[in-house]
Amino acid sequence: MPNRFFGPSFDSETPSRLYALSIGFSPDTRELFDAVDADALDGATALGFPDAIRGYGALVEHLPVYALEIDAAQFPEDTRPAREARHWLATREARGDWVELRLRADPDGAGLLYESIESEGRPVTMQAEPLAAPTRDRLTRATRLNEHLAQRRTLRSVLPSVPIEGVVVLDVGQGSAAALVDGSGDVCAYVDLGAGVLRHAGTYPSAMQDFCLVHGPAVILSHWHYDHFHGANKTPQAQQLVWIAPNQTLGPGPQSAMAQAILSNGTLLVWNGRRPLRHGALTLERCTGSGQNRSGIAVWVEGPGGADAILLPGDAGYADIPSLNRGRPRRVRSLVVAHHGGAAPGTPPPDPHHADSRAVISCGLPNRYGHPLTRALSDLGGQGWSIGAPTSEIDDRMTYMRNGILGHTGLTWGAPFPPQACSCGCTIQATKS
Repeated sequence: MPNRFFGPSFDSETPSRLYALSIGFSPDTRELFDAVDADALDGATALGFPDAIRGYGALVEHLPVYALEIDAAQFPEDTRPAREARHWLATREARGDWVELRLRADPDGAGLLYESIESEGRPVTMQAEPLAAPTRDRLTRATRLNEHLAQRRTLRSVLPSVPIEGVVVLDVGQGSAAALVDGSGDVCAYVDLGAGVLRHAGTYPSAMQDFCLVHGPAVILSHWHYDHFHGANKTPQAQQLVWIAPNQTLGPGPQSAMAQAILSNGTLLVWNGRRPLRHGALTLERCTGSGQNRSGIAVWVEGPGGADAILLPGDAGYADIPSLNRGRPRRVRSLVVAHHGGAAPGTPPPDPHHADSRAVISCGLPNRYGHPLTRALSDLGGQGWSIGAPTSEIDDRMTYMRNGILGHTGLTWGAPFPPQACSCGCTIQATKS
């Protein structure tokens, strides 16, 4: 049974203590924690602490878990919460990644506590201290994915062998999901299976009903952030698929609960490789940056006949992808823009100026991050990409610019987009290209 965090919003009392891992940090801007109720966990582990994700995940599946966000930009300047948020962000280094948080409900608090992945969050005041070493070490062992590391031949065996004829960048709001389609129009893999979450849950389009699972596609998870896997809670049968995920340190709350959901219902194959993994039309490349955003998996999808690839970098920066930063950088045919058009260190690859080349931004409006950022658009423009309204003059796309009710964007290598043949009731057909 999935943790209630992944269901609809509900009311609950503010927990007094959390054990938490910082899973996203932008200097001077925001920080996101993945957390578990400390008192509940202490009680549940009084007789022993699990030492692997399967045991810990089975435990945390039934415990209260939370996300907690500090976002200085959401508050008016010169208010108490704005000052507290800025101070919090400025003192992060002294706390480290693993912390114990003490909370109390406060309408003017600098933190937002989410009891559900689709809640708006409620304000809290926080105090933090580095997590005590014994507890930190137990949680680090309990949340590690090492038991599920997969060999390269196993990973290759679940990746599609057929040629990929198209990529559908799906309109999932402020999240990321892309379907890889063969010549028959069948979905043979996904790169991420995300959706808008937390304050951005409302950006997920109501017309988006289900993902296509008819042909048992593998899911390649770029990294463990909620907005890249929450589609598998909206279409729970997706948890029964084979998932390839990077070996990253998971938080003790929702991230561990999601890993457990995949382990309980499907197959989780964890990739810890440093060399690119190639099979069929796909190349998986491990990113080299810091933090979860920048240390995940970038995916290259090669076109028919060896045509230059479509690049899906997840939230990594362009500087984090080795193939873009060698003596002869790998060329792209089209680009799914890094990090939803947000901060992405490095320089985007240049537009090759094929008639079918596109740069697509997957984001939802309104979003509180300001995606797509003016800087990101400027950097893309400097490399020849034009981002604007989907007109015949400007061919690049944003998923929130909908053609009818959805903004799914199809990318190909010049041929017409393969018609989708299934009748499962899914809503992933490309609406623009």
